[in-house]
Amino acid sequence: MFPKIAYSLVSFDILKTRIDNINDMSDIIGRLTTVGHTTTAYVKGVQKPNRKLYLTDGRESIEAMLWGRQATDFPAEQIIEESKRTPIIILLLGVTCKSREGQLKLQGSTTCQWHINPIIPEAIALQNRFKAFPYEVSWLNTPNASTQTISTSINDLGDVINPHKIYGNTYQVDVVIKTLKPNQPWWYLGCTSCHKRVLQEGDGYRCPKCAATTAKPMYRITLVAIDPANFNEEDPKSIEIVFFGTTGEELTDISFQVRSIINTYGPIVPALPTTSKTPGTTSAHTHSPTSIDIPQEQHKKETESLLSR
Repeated sequence: MFPKIAYSLVSFDILKTRIDNINDMSDIIGRLTTVGHTTTAYVKGVQKPNRKLYLTDGRESIEAMLWGRQATDFPAEQIIEESKRTPIIILLLGVTCKSREGQLKLQGSTTCQWHINPIIPEAIALQNRFKAFPYEVSWLNTPNASTQTISTSINDLGDVINPHKIYGNTYQVDVVIKTLKPNQPWWYLGCTSCHKRVLQEGDGYRCPKCAATTAKPMYRITLVAIDPANFNEEDPKSIEIVFFGTTGEELTDISFQVRSIINTYGPIVPALPTTSKTPGTTSAHTHSPTSIDIPQEQHKKETESLLSR
């Protein structure tokens, strides 16, 4: 007798060894924690529907992106309702692995399959395991997210079990900047329209979100911060804060002049100026960065030079 579902499961750790290997299709199982609404994105000039999911093995959470009919046919509303009564286990078949911002991302396709609470031993074991924990599935970027700025602390944020549940909220946090996070890229090529990271296509660029084809370098500075109340503790809770674009310029008080920064400083973040605002309140800004006109070939050579150092 043939099984109803043919699968060969791999662990989250094995997935990390298959990043960017598009010929290596993987099968994965986990508890569904968060579901996104259907959106669209341009892929090679064609607008296609997609949907984000987040699943966990109990130790870490991974983002998965469904495309095409796998995204539009996904019964999100029914799943969220069902999750009020039982953990939702999802089996994803035929996904590939990518890495963005240092995080593992799973990509489905029209050949990918999903199965909700399949009757297989691994799914039954996960359901029994997760019944002892909060298991209700939430919406990603829910319309019910708070529209007000919420005052909180690093300690309170650190107690959040499922970070995807707070997506869409805006927080105000008093922090002490402890250090720059080492071994992190301090700039990226962003879309001139929406500031998302662009992909290289031939001799040009393309934004995966809005399909724009123009890009410019933008700041990406990662700091590690602690709560002022825990300043004298030996090992206090900490959070990472990433400053993009003009927020990075305001933080460093240095305009992003690509030629001088790349050629003079190399792959490091320029020294941060001393400021009386620390400890202070973090805030996000959405000003449009000043455009920098850099020929494509020149930027490519400067980037190659930077990465080879």
